[in-house]
Amino acid sequence: MSSRSMRAGAIALAAVMMSSMVACSGPSASEKASASFHNSVSAARDALFEEAKATNQGFFDLEESLLLQGGTQTPPPDMSRFVMGEFADDVSEHNAIVQREALDP
Repeated sequence: MSSRSMRAGAIALAAVMMSSMVACSGPSASEKASASFHNSVSAARDALFEEAKATNQGFFDLEESLLLQGGTQTPPPDMSRFVMGEFADDVSEHNAIVQREALDP
C-alpha cells in the first residue's frame, strides 16, 4: 500500500470520526433556532387550516340548509360571512334556480 493511499485512508477515517463527534454533541444554537422557527410556522399554518376548515364547513352547512328548504331568492345575511363578490352572485343564482325548480317541477 502506498503512502499516498494510507494518507487518504487516514484523512477519511479522521473525517468520519469528526463527523460522528459533532453528531453526538447535539444540536447547535442555530439548529435550535431553526427548529423553533419551523415549529411556529407549523403552528400558524395549523391555525390557518383550522380557520379555513371551519369557514368551509360553515358555508356548506348553510348551503345545505338552504337547499333542503328549497332554495331562496335572496341569501340570508349569514352567507356574507362565507362568500363575496362574484362567487356570492353565483351562490345566489344557484339558490334561486333551486327554488324555481322546487316550485315548478
